[in-house]
Amino acid sequence: MKSMWEILVPTERRVPHVSKEGAVKKFYTTRFHRVWDEKVRAISGGLTILTPAKGQWISPDGVLFSERMIPVRIICTQDEIVTIIDMTMDYYDQLAVLCYRVSDLVIMRTREDRRPRVHPCNRMCMRVATWGDTAAGDCGGGCLFDKEIK
Repeated sequence: MKSMWEILVPTERRVPHVSKEGAVKKFYTTRFHRVWDEKVRAISGGLTILTPAKGQWISPDGVLFSERMIPVRIICTQDEIVTIIDMTMDYYDQLAVLCYRVSDLVIMRTREDRRPRVHPCNRMCMRVATWGDTAAGDCGGGCLFDKEIK
């Protein structure tokens, strides 16, 4: 069963990286994040990247980590999210990765999956298939739908 998950992705390197030119790089580049995005898409089929937020946590050895995190939402199975967590921990060289289930009720609809719309008068008049496609006729219930379309 697929659920909606949110995983927190770091913006800062745990150990600053020194480039060939000798510059110390503390933050991950957008290019680096995009590779992670591709890996997640390959596992789950998609992701939603939210606005970064400030986060703090104390490691098991008592060190306070305070940094901006990127919340990312993913629809996938529990086995897939465990794979994503492990990949994230390795890819970003993290001591821990926080992930939580946002919802068990996930609906992903495509145009092909759509059911016919119900007529807005809610009287179950038989205009289900034509509502919104053609001008309204009299549904027999004297509903507002007839008055709005004219």
